[in-house]
Amino acid sequence: REPHCRNRYSYILAQLYRITGQRDKSAPVFLKLSRLMSDYDMAFAAKLDLPTVASTDEEIAKAERTLSRMARDPKNKEQLDQVFYAIGHLDLGRGDKAKAKEAFAKSVEASVSNDNQKGLSFLSLADIYQAEPEYIEASLCLDSAAFYLDDANDRKAESAVRASLLAPLAKELRTIRDNDSLLRIARMPAKDRDELLDRMAKEHNDKLDAIREAKEADEANAMSQTDFYQIQQGSQSGSSWYFYNNQIVAAGKSTFRSKWGNRKNEDDWRRSNKQSKTLQPGESDNADDGADAIAEAREQIANQQAEAKWARESLMKGLPMTADAQKACDAATAAAMLRGASLLYDDVHDYVSCANLLEEYKRRFPQNDSYYDALALLHFAQAKCADAAGQSATDAIIVRQFPESLLAKSINDPSFSARMAAERDAANDAYRHAYELYLGGDFSSVIARSTSALEAKGGELAPNYLFLRAMSYAKTGQAEPFRADLLSIRSSYAGSQQDSLAVKLLAMLDEGRMPTPYAPYDSPLAQNRETEATPEASKVVYAYEPDSAHVVVCFVDAGKLRDAQFTVADYNFSNFIIQDYDVAMAEMPHGAQAVVVGRFANRREAETYFYALREQRFWAELSSRPIAPVYMMSLQNERLLRLSGPDDAFLQFMKSNYGI
Repeated sequence: REPHCRNRYSYILAQLYRITGQRDKSAPVFLKLSRLMSDYDMAFAAKLDLPTVASTDEEIAKAERTLSRMARDPKNKEQLDQVFYAIGHLDLGRGDKAKAKEAFAKSVEASVSNDNQKGLSFLSLADIYQAEPEYIEASLCLDSAAFYLDDANDRKAESAVRASLLAPLAKELRTIRDNDSLLRIARMPAKDRDELLDRMAKEHNDKLDAIREAKEADEANAMSQTDFYQIQQGSQSGSSWYFYNNQIVAAGKSTFRSKWGNRKNEDDWRRSNKQSKTLQPGESDNADDGADAIAEAREQIANQQAEAKWARESLMKGLPMTADAQKACDAATAAAMLRGASLLYDDVHDYVSCANLLEEYKRRFPQNDSYYDALALLHFAQAKCADAAGQSATDAIIVRQFPESLLAKSINDPSFSARMAAERDAANDAYRHAYELYLGGDFSSVIARSTSALEAKGGELAPNYLFLRAMSYAKTGQAEPFRADLLSIRSSYAGSQQDSLAVKLLAMLDEGRMPTPYAPYDSPLAQNRETEATPEASKVVYAYEPDSAHVVVCFVDAGKLRDAQFTVADYNFSNFIIQDYDVAMAEMPHGAQAVVVGRFANRREAETYFYALREQRFWAELSSRPIAPVYMMSLQNERLLRLSGPDDAFLQFMKSNYGI
């Protein structure tokens, strides 16, 4: 037992060397273990591991000879998928990607019951295809890897994420490839096209005949139900059970494969949609059966189409033979190219492939309506690739054909972008100031500033100014201009956030309702009362008063109080347009800073607002606390909090009475 234990420890040590990147130390140990005569399983595993770390000529040569013998050895038939997988990695180590792909494909084909190994082989193929890059093939392999890998395999989640990332790109690339193939065939001389279609039909039909003949041979070799029953009856004597009869088992396997093919050993293996559903007491799965019936019907139609004989006439029906059909095909290709390039740039970050695809777009579709968009994206992709010459050529086209575009102006004047950024910042500051005036109740100034901005073509902020002016009219009781601005938003900025708010407000106006007129609320917490002495924390006694007026207090990190006030006020403006809540800043003992929102009639009214505000994502930028630091309390408790700050007594009171 001692040598066996030493060998196990040696194997673990070799794996640790490999994990930590010490291939030079790992390979000699695997090489030594691969020569073991006393432990076949460990020697077999070491032979498979050696190619993953082999670096010297001796190690590579040894691994190559060993794997070649293992692939030919009939004893390894059940492990051929692992052997070919190891050969693939050996080929990868030598830089021969073509042979590596061939080996990994053989591993997939040889896999019988080891689904995790099949998933690993698909994943290795995906890595090669994505590096080439061949995104259509990579997407298919990643999808298969995510399906076959064990749930416990940490690369399963990675495969699923990569598959979802590449799937939209692969769809666009397939559209480009398929449309180009159809157009190429449609535009061929009639004689050449007919010969090609006849050849394609013959190859497809010959393949169908071969499959059908193989299936008939399998069915002929499979025993009939009568024979099966007779053999079963004959095997009942003694302790023989029919599943112990190799002849019956082999016949059953042959019959199953002839009908169903190779199927994964899992629940609901007949279904296309394999998501299981746990039935509750009294519940049936009729709805699930209906969905499965539809999926199976679609699969059956697809199988029937794939199994149908081809003819030149049927293939001709799918070709774009008319000028209009070819124009539509080109338009679909151009759109797919632009979408695919955007995915390559934004999601995959393959700027070289993005630039190559857009160069093809530039060459093929210079008259397309989206030509400028393609050139602009090409400009940025070439910048990412540091392709100065290519970017210069693209910029020349942009300046010549689209001189009024922002990108052309930026190309001609390097300071243009900086000036535009400064103008945007100034415009944002101006709007922010107008919004602060709105929060302060100076609605006449807001109306004047908004009107001035709109007359100056307020740019991107025009709908914001228009809505701000509308709400200022509402707060001062001017119903007609309020309605007029809302209608202007509807007509000029349909689909915007302001438009959705305008719809709600117009509906309320039609019901005879108006937003609450402005009534300033002076929060005790926000007031500066230097003359009032601060009592000791132990003297502060909070009282639970659910029926009295309430406020909501939001603590923020130091230095973020101003931003917090603006953020909460903006949230109220967009979500509580009928109510009028004051938003004030407050500083308390021990450096605590807070925003106070009020007032609410009682706890119940404050509670609705409190839970909605607490779930907002912006708290992560305003507070370092793991839970949003938002509390609700009565006005009297707010006054006490101002005196003591958020001490332990306050936190305990909140937890006991409000559960927060």
